Amino acid sequence: MYTKVEKVVEALYNYRNVWGNILYKIKGGKYLIRRENHNNIIHIIANGPSYAKTEHLIDLIPGDCMCMNFAINKDLVLKHSPKFVCWCDPDFFKDEYKLQRQEVLDYCKKNKAKFYVPFKYIKGSDLEQNPNVISINSIAKKGEIYTARTKRRYEKNKEVPAFQTVAIMAIYVAIQLGYRTIYLHGVDEDQIKRLEMVRGELYTEYYHFYEESKREKLNYTMFQMTKSYLTLLEGFKKIADYARDEKINIINMNENSNIEFFDFYDGNGM
Repeated sequence: MYTKVEKVVEALYNYRNVWGNILYKIKGGKYLIRRENHNNIIHIIANGPSYAKTEHLIDLIPGDCMCMNFAINKDLVLKHSPKFVCWCDPDFFKDEYKLQRQEVLDYCKKNKAKFYVPFKYIKGSDLEQNPNVISINSIAKKGEIYTARTKRRYEKNKEVPAFQTVAIMAIYVAIQLGYRTIYLHGVDEDQIKRLEMVRGELYTEYYHFYEESKREKLNYTMFQMTKSYLTLLEGFKKIADYARDEKINIINMNENSNIEFFDFYDGNGM
């Protein structure tokens, strides 16, 4: 749980008043998410294959863009000039992915974009002192955040789901940045459909919009994968409840997505 001091600090910061700005500077700035006045609309580009089918709608519904993982250097993403990139897979912060991290950093420097990563992975890494990198959850502990409503001026506690998938993290970042309408592209989460058991061994096919599918053996049991998938769904439900309570509209552009907690796109631009 938060200490009382941490609660007050987070509430003041999120309240965006004079004291919040002072606290932002004291904390070092880049280690907190600043609620800024962006375009009210943001498109979150996930890696699911359905993104290739909905990508053209980004031009019809103008807004900012956020992408994740390795999609930043793909043509279908670059054309929309993402302002934000999110990573949360712990493997991506190992030395073997240093080249990919540098590609993201180079893009962010050239395009004045921001690279969001969980605080626990940035500490002591090659990302720690980079001005384009912003770590999140610097105050939040044990899955909780605190926000303050401006009108009623009271502090409210909300649970934040574990970032079991980077799409949940991206939604959380978009909410903290102050966007009011969030369009989700490529949030398919249909991996449960692609599991196959062969003599007690579990296989799956990985699909991303930017590459051919590939079949891989998993070092998990069916029980472990099913339990993990349930946790994933619970995470999406929690972030959906949080957004709904904050009066933020989230629209899933893939009508066949397994994520049922958001509204689905009905063909209207707004």
